[in-house]
Formats: sequence, structure tokens, C-alpha cells
Amino acid sequence: MSASLVLSADSSPRRVPSWLLCGWRPYLFVAFVALVGHAQVVTFEWAYLDDDALILENAEFLADPANVATAFRQNMFASRPSDEKTYYRPIVIVSYLVNYQLGGTDPFVYQLTNLLLHLAVSLLVLRLLLRLGIAALPATIAGGIFAANVFSPAVVAWIPGRNDSLLLVFALPAVLAYLRFVETGSKGALAGSLVAFGAALFTKEAAVVLAPLLFAYRFLSPAGRERGLRASGGDLVAWGGQFAWLALWYAVRSSIVDPMSPAFMLRSIAANVHQIVPYLGKAVFPLGLSTYPLGRDQTFVPGLVVVVLLVVLVVMTLRFAASSTSTEERGRPVFLLLFGAAWFGAFLLPTFVLAEPWDDALFFEHRMYAPFVGLLVLVASAPALERATRTAQSALRFAGAGLFVTGIYLGVTIVHGADFRSPARLWENAVATSPSSAVAHMFHGIQLGKAGDAAAASEAFGRARELDADLPLLAYNAGFAAFQEGRFDEAAARFGEEAERDPSHVESRYYAGRAFLKLERPGEAVAAFQAALAIDPEHRGSLEYLAMVFCRLNRPAEAKRFVERLRATGATLSAETQRVVAPCLGN
Repeated sequence: MSASLVLSADSSPRRVPSWLLCGWRPYLFVAFVALVGHAQVVTFEWAYLDDDALILENAEFLADPANVATAFRQNMFASRPSDEKTYYRPIVIVSYLVNYQLGGTDPFVYQLTNLLLHLAVSLLVLRLLLRLGIAALPATIAGGIFAANVFSPAVVAWIPGRNDSLLLVFALPAVLAYLRFVETGSKGALAGSLVAFGAALFTKEAAVVLAPLLFAYRFLSPAGRERGLRASGGDLVAWGGQFAWLALWYAVRSSIVDPMSPAFMLRSIAANVHQIVPYLGKAVFPLGLSTYPLGRDQTFVPGLVVVVLLVVLVVMTLRFAASSTSTEERGRPVFLLLFGAAWFGAFLLPTFVLAEPWDDALFFEHRMYAPFVGLLVLVASAPALERATRTAQSALRFAGAGLFVTGIYLGVTIVHGADFRSPARLWENAVATSPSSAVAHMFHGIQLGKAGDAAAASEAFGRARELDADLPLLAYNAGFAAFQEGRFDEAAARFGEEAERDPSHVESRYYAGRAFLKLERPGEAVAAFQAALAIDPEHRGSLEYLAMVFCRLNRPAEAKRFVERLRATGATLSAETQRVVAPCLGN
């Protein structure tokens, strides 16, 4: 294998493999890893985990291109008005709207977009690592690891996970342009940074952390210190522009979403910050990867090992800086260490602002996608790695080890990505990795029921009931499984429980009525159907069954009344209803 002389970011000579590091080849390597690791997603189905609410239930809104402006005036889950108004991410909604124009409700175009977004982010991450002055070989391997990182399936294979890739599609150019502005004073770079910063803000609220990160870069980075501590006119424009974007975003967002008090946010972060440890564990030892990670089911041992390794790395970096005679060699590694750690913490800590009760909180893996960039900066900039690539022989050994590690992550990502292939696979993984989650067991039961395995569905609902008997819709879904198995007494009881828990749930009344009919208890069936109509006077199923019940009870006048009510809604009688009521009504 040949090797050629290439200059690293700090302009000191290194012998590195020419096939990997010349010109565009590092970017080609990263692109190859990103595509191989995630190409399968274009064949995936809808997960029915938020994507149904954001896209399928929102199809009428997404079908109209004029709603681009409207997306900036509503919360993310506007299709479900009863949901808490927590998220304001209009550019994400606009991306769904664009996808809808291209493919309607075919998941292919949405999955392809997610794949392309991850590809773009992976290339931008490599560009950032190189622009920060990290040596070419460690930067390339780190870029490949990001492209294959084990948190990416939750971003690429799960359509709503694009929140985070779309955020970095804007955030990384904002940072790269700002770095160029600090180094050259370019007005064009400053303008580009501000535009990208604004787009990032309206993509996901985590972008607010960019402002303090860029401010710190201006004064603490080697390039920033060269410009001196005195703020220039360009600096004032940069900070003023960022503040203007933040003020606009905050004013609009505050008028749309439910506010959270600073005290609540701090309390929530303090209650959940320990989950950094499992996140770190998964980043290095990809074990227990979950489509639905419940906090209490996460393992901490691998993460504690990673914490120890990071402490050793930090100590080694500080010792190297302390022993260096060159001011640049002493300052640059420490700055990159601090910048990487700050990026990691700044993007991860806000994700711990979660609704109570915190012991039942979910720590989705897509939330580590943006923080992982900071972790890579911290590790790839370590002087120990740069020293390991100074000779041709050591560089080849490092490249081989890096490719091996990237290959492991690539394999794990492909396998874990398949857990998002369908709702059945998603919830199968969820119950395996979060056995304490009643929600996971309930939705797993729903998928088993759809697959025709009613006995296994009932078992899953029973396990969910043991964990949380008051879980919304659990009794209804358990009743539905019992109904499918022909256990109509149990079904009626479960539907009654759901009706008592949620007096507004119309379907529990409707199916209770059907269960009572199977039990030959027409009086109770009529009462259940009428209870459903009290909630929804146009409920088609209840109107049809009441017409049929009264015909069978030889009460045609009442049957005719419900037929007329049904026709008044614009609906037509089903074939079954026609067959039953025609002789009764004489038509």
C-alpha cells in the first residue's frame, strides 16, 4: 500500500495513506459509509410512532403548498389539538409538506429524504473536524464513525427523527461560516452564518445553544485570540443578528406553545442528567440499542467505563499541553477539548427537559445525534491520536484500526436500523429493551393482534396491565383482543373500564355494544350504542347497529329513525345493514 506526504491541518508533515486522504477521498469514504449503513430505510413502512400524527393525520394540511406560511404559526402536533403544545418546529413541517408534494403518503420519499439529510450532515461533520484543525486521518475516521454511528437509525430510519439531522443541516453551516468569518472577517461568511442560524432555530429549539458556542469560539479559539479581545463591527453585527433571530423566534414560539418555567426546566435537567452515562455507554459500546428506551431500563456499566476512558483522555491532553513548549501546541488541544465538551453538553442537556414523572421518561437515541459531534471533536483532537499518525507505519495501523471500528459500527447500525422496518419490529425491540414499559407492551400487543395472534396479544396486554393498570387505551385494546378471541364477557368488561377511565372515548362504547350483542344482551347493547351517540351523534357504526338491533327486536319505527339519521349524515348503509333492515322496513 502506498503512502504519500500530506499536510495535516496544523501544517506539520505526516505520512498518511494516499488512497484515503487525498482531496475528495475522505468525503467519498464518509458518503460511502453513510449510504451503506442506511440504504435499507427506503424500503421501510410507517412506524406509527408520531409519523402518523405528523404526516398521515395531517395529509390534508400537507397537500396544500400554501400552508408553508401556516406551518410557522402552529405547533408541531396541530393535527392533534388535544396534545400538549410543546414543540415548535416549522421547518420540519415544511419538509414534510415538500415530501408530500413529491410522494403523497408513500413512505419512500420521506425515508429517502432522511437518508439524504444524514448523508449531508455526515459530510458537514467531516468538514467541521478538518476546519477545526484536527489532523486529516483522525478526522476522516471520526467522520466515518459519525456516518455509521449507532444513534443514526433513530434519525434516519424513523421519519420524525429528521428533527435532528435537519437541525445539523443548518447548524453546521452556521458554525462553518462563522469560523470563516472569525478567521477572515468575510462579510459573506457572516451573512451566511446568520441565515443558517435562523433556519436552525426554526427547525429545532436546541439551536439556541449555538449562540453561546459561537461567542465562546470568538474569544477562546486560536483564530479568535489572534483577532484580539476588542469587538469589531463585524462581531457586533454577528451578535446583534443572532440576538434578533433569538428574539423573533422566542416571540413567535411563546405565542404558540405551552411555556415551561425556568425552575421546571432546571429541575427536570437535574432529575435526568444521570442519563448521560447510558448515552455515553451506547456511543462506545453499542449494546441495548432501543426503539423506545425507558430511563429505568437503561444500563449504566458501559457508560461508567466510557466516563473513565474520557477522564484518562482529558488528563493525557492536559499533560501534553502542560509539557509543550509551543504556545500553539499548548493551546489548541485544550481549546478543542473544551469546545467538544461544550458542544456535547450544550446540545444534550436541553433534551433532559422532560415532562414529569421523570422516572418514566424516555431517552430516545436520536437525541444523541447532535451531541455526538462534540464527543467526536473531543476524542479526534486528542494529541495521542495525532502522534499515532506521524509515521507511515503508525498511520497505516491507525487507519486499519479505524476502519475496523467503523465496520463494527456499520454492522450494528444496519442491524439496529432494521428494528424500524415496521411497527411490528419496532415494538418487538421496544419490549425486549424496555421491559418495564407498559406502553411498549401495549403497542406490541396491538401489533400482535393485527398479525392475527390474539392469544399473544392478550398476554402482552396482561403484562402491560401488571405494569400500569391505568394506562390510557390499555383496557380498550385488551378488550379488542378479547373480542377477537371470542371472549365477549371479558371484552365488554374491558370496554367498560376504558369508558369509565375516559368518558369521552366513543369507540369503547361502540365495541361494548357489539360485545353485548354477541352475548345476546340487546338491552345493554342498545344502551352502549346510545352512549356512543351521546358523544358523537353521527357515529356511523352505532347508528347502523341500532337500526339492526331494533329490526331484530321487531321495532321498525325506531329502526327507521336511526336509518334516517344515518342517511342525514351523507353515509350509505353497509351491505350487512341493508340485508337486515330491508325486510324490517319493507324496502
